[in-house]
Amino acid sequence: MPGHSTDHVSQPAVIRIAIAETMPIGIEDGFDIPNVPFKIIRRPIGPIAGLEAHIPAAVALFVAAGYFNGFLRKLGEDHYCLVKSMAKRLLERAGKTSVRTVTASGPVQTVHAMNFSVAADLPSGARCKLMLKADLSPDQAARAVDLFLDLVRDAYRERSIPAVQELLTGPPIWNEVVLTYDPGLERLVLVPYLGRQ
Repeated sequence: MPGHSTDHVSQPAVIRIAIAETMPIGIEDGFDIPNVPFKIIRRPIGPIAGLEAHIPAAVALFVAAGYFNGFLRKLGEDHYCLVKSMAKRLLERAGKTSVRTVTASGPVQTVHAMNFSVAADLPSGARCKLMLKADLSPDQAARAVDLFLDLVRDAYRERSIPAVQELLTGPPIWNEVVLTYDPGLERLVLVPYLGRQ
């Protein structure tokens, strides 16, 4: 229902799930992240102008900086594994739904699946977002979510891995670095139309 919240403490949520109001009722049932401020909201939908990768997905998971640089340090790797497991369960549920993208000219086939995305704050203050290609298998999509969350976690650990630094310092559009998973390379890459491969 609109505005549904599962906050656990009186702090801003560090993990949020935003679900389009047109998605099936109950898609969020059973999701809970213990020991952190957590919120689920239903959001209205309407016309949106912008590049495909910056249009909100029907189910969007967001992890704020406060989780990586605060709660994760206190709660440890077991809690982080719980968050990753929750993200992949949410991906699985969202993947069973059908989302159509309609332009002024009518329905279009998108490169990326518009039913699920995951985003996170970066230490730089920019935001990083994972968009999944529409033709990924369920296993590939789950692998992409794992890689994405590990990439952001490692950025907060200040690991100077060249591949990590190259991805996360890519030129953001609207303060957002957008990544996708390349199944041929089996790694995350910047979305091609941002000007870098």
